[in-house]
Amino acid sequence: MIKPVLHRIVLKLMNLEDVDETYNQAKAIPGFQIVADPQTLKRKERSLDSGTVVCFGPTVFNDYHVDNPLQIGDRVVFAHGAAKIITDPDTNQDFAVINDEDVVAILTKTVE
Repeated sequence: MIKPVLHRIVLKLMNLEDVDETYNQAKAIPGFQIVADPQTLKRKERSLDSGTVVCFGPTVFNDYHVDNPLQIGDRVVFAHGAAKIITDPDTNQDFAVINDEDVVAILTKTVE
């Protein structure tokens, strides 16, 4: 388990299937096969700069004298290159750890 300290936020990174409609459409074509090595796909996913909030430290956004606007499960966009990638030793899954100041936006669905 990764437990963030101070003002840090742990994110589950988005994968291509979550955000790339073209990728999904290509996968849906009968007989069409996407050929890419796993390292290329991993590098592409890490360049997405978005993820889902898994947990955050106890002092998130305290320096800005505002209430924490994040909730577990929120999807956020963060500054390019701001993430430190950490592998959970228990699950072997990669997570991004960012500072609170590197959150650029919280993505929400518009209800009409």
